[in-house]
Amino acid sequence: QDCSVLNSQFRCYTIHGTNLTRISRNVAFNAAGMCYYIEDGVEENNLFEYNLAAHVIPIYQPANGDWGQGGETFSAIPGQLLIPADTSAAGFYISNAMNSFIGNTASGGWSGFAFPNIAEPLGNYKGTMYPNNTYLPLHRPLKKFYGNTAHSAGFYWIAHGSCIYVGAWLSYDSTGTLVYNSGRNSRDTLYSNGSKTFMLFEHTKTFLCNTGVAHWGNDVHVQTAEMHDCALGAFFFGSSAMYNGLVNTASKNPDNAIRFVDTVNGWGGAYTKVGFQFYDTWVQTILSNVTFRHFHFAPNSDCAVRYMDHSDHYTPQGINSVINLRFQDVDPNAVVCIQHCGVMCDPANSVSTMSSRMYSVWDWDGSLSGRGVPTIMGSNLDWWNWDNTCAFNTATHLWSCPWKFDYAGIGVAPYKSFSTGLPANVASRSVVFIEPSVGTLLSQGCDYAKFATCYDQYAPYTVGRMSQWGKPTTSNGIDLGPWAGVTGISNSGWYWRVKSTPYGIDGAPSAFNFGNFYQMAAGTFVVVAIAYPPTTQFTVQIDYWGNKLPFVPMSPSILDVMAPTENVLPAAQQDCSYTDWREWPYMCTNSGSSGFRWHFDGKHLYLRIVPFNCYSRMNSVRQACFQSYFEAYGAKVWNMQSGFKLSVTATCTG
Repeated sequence: QDCSVLNSQFRCYTIHGTNLTRISRNVAFNAAGMCYYIEDGVEENNLFEYNLAAHVIPIYQPANGDWGQGGETFSAIPGQLLIPADTSAAGFYISNAMNSFIGNTASGGWSGFAFPNIAEPLGNYKGTMYPNNTYLPLHRPLKKFYGNTAHSAGFYWIAHGSCIYVGAWLSYDSTGTLVYNSGRNSRDTLYSNGSKTFMLFEHTKTFLCNTGVAHWGNDVHVQTAEMHDCALGAFFFGSSAMYNGLVNTASKNPDNAIRFVDTVNGWGGAYTKVGFQFYDTWVQTILSNVTFRHFHFAPNSDCAVRYMDHSDHYTPQGINSVINLRFQDVDPNAVVCIQHCGVMCDPANSVSTMSSRMYSVWDWDGSLSGRGVPTIMGSNLDWWNWDNTCAFNTATHLWSCPWKFDYAGIGVAPYKSFSTGLPANVASRSVVFIEPSVGTLLSQGCDYAKFATCYDQYAPYTVGRMSQWGKPTTSNGIDLGPWAGVTGISNSGWYWRVKSTPYGIDGAPSAFNFGNFYQMAAGTFVVVAIAYPPTTQFTVQIDYWGNKLPFVPMSPSILDVMAPTENVLPAAQQDCSYTDWREWPYMCTNSGSSGFRWHFDGKHLYLRIVPFNCYSRMNSVRQACFQSYFEAYGAKVWNMQSGFKLSVTATCTG
């Protein structure tokens, strides 16, 4: 307590194998390596309060990683780098989160507060815990993080360096040498009984950071936070939420400009400032009661909320929800930004990525769209323009449509939609994701053997198109890349055509499936139509992780497939009894709704796709389907579900 450390060549204050210690009102300046240092990852229930760490310097060389997510990897070097994590020296090195941090300040460093993933106890405690133990350091909950401040950090790694950093990995290799990676590494935060929880950061302030808060873990809540003068306010992974925040890109500080000098590419200049960066796939993010201030599109393309839409491969499901956002001194075209949607977004770039076509946001009160009512926001494509209530924002290049998800109201007040013969219901519209797959053409990604320009993020060709029903042309559609998955609006009709000019394919597939992963809330459906010759015969089958159910017979009437609502009964009210144990993966016989149906009218095959898990005879699977969402601070994001796959084989005769 009340101590000072100045010009230290190694560390400032070390907690080693100690619990229940108080470190209070101390100061450290100009130190090499991690400053306030929790050493081996077993130290818990210590209190760090009202301490200062300033001018912290990495040892050996600063970890970088350039523009990717992989970071940089270092091994311990005798006499030069004892602990390789010191390449990412932080003011506070937190190897075990089960400690309290109240009122501390970190100035400078690779980061201000670093939470590396420690896979097992280190040093004297190596080998004291079994693998997969919930007490392993990387799984421990964050006991308390309240009222802390970090600034002027994160600039050693131009892409993802941050003032508060949850990521990296430190462990022993097979030779017993410590190895550290500074990049993207996830963590599950667990209670001792194995149940999941989240890391909670309360009343946190960051300023003059590359990124304010960067969290690669699977669960985080940031409550009452301020980010000022940062290149990027925050980005999160997993199921995450920011509540009651302020992201201010231009304070009254005269030195508020964030600038990088890229010595490799010879570029120096002001960096685009972004308030919050949505991710692109398999996450759940909620922003609630957040204010964005002073974002101006010119001259550096600043943006308050930005889609991540650079990829054909890593594509978004319905992964983002917002409510009660405020924009103060923000240009209309800097409120929410899409980047890779072709010449509409960038006249010098004609490339439109699959992720840009599919991106969407659940806007629970219209505060992001600016429409003042709940809306679904989509991309720049007419695929997201499903009726005449939708509007295109010429400033942001995005469609938005009024929306309300109300399970109890499904089936009430249907209105006329563009879908011929398929009445829609505004109360039941939602964002859904399904995985149509056709052999290796649509499932395995870019064909490297055929296309020299393939790489992990990009395919130079498409393999089909999904379009809305009832339009005069197929303009209201979305081109499909060779990675499976398409996101769109539920309780409507989609027309699917498999077509790829480089392969000479244009027509109906002889076999296809809708894969094991999908995102559909209870009460939603999509009717997919595919054109076939009139004499085509079909076999349709559902399986659950390879356990095949009986072939599904064709519904005698197309009206069974076209039912305008899907009022599935709650899990406990469905008739799911069976007498033969081999029927356990089957569907419940009385769900109160249409469920999966199919019909061929001699011209089109119609498939009514539903969230199969909601109809399963497996009680735990069925019940989970009705509670399948992440909810926080007035908004929801529905979960991905898995297990069931629909397979169709078509045989043409005559």
